[in-house]
Amino acid sequence: MGIETVGDWVDVIYKVCMAVFGVWLYLDRRNDKTQDRIAELEKLLDDRIDDHGQRLCRVETWLNKVPTHNDLGDVYREIRKVSESVSVIEARLAALHATLESVKELTSRMDTFWRSTKS
Repeated sequence: MGIETVGDWVDVIYKVCMAVFGVWLYLDRRNDKTQDRIAELEKLLDDRIDDHGQRLCRVETWLNKVPTHNDLGDVYREIRKVSESVSVIEARLAALHATLESVKELTSRMDTFWRSTKS
């Protein structure tokens, strides 16, 4: 038995081992549930991504209806005008109240005076 015969036998053993390993790998992968789980997860993710697309479309539609920064600025200016008008009305009411208090005091004094002079 020469070195060439040993080399040939090693080559044959190597090829047989690779064939056995290939058959084992094929049988192992055929019964592997991992591929089924991956397929299920892919389907689930596809469904969720489709759902996200619809949700994103609804959000973008809603965003088109939301007031802009300039719209909010206009609202703020209008509120400011109303606030100033209310302040003016408040000041006028305070002046009217002061006038009515003066009239009340004057009529009270006049009433007291007339009552005292009649007796």
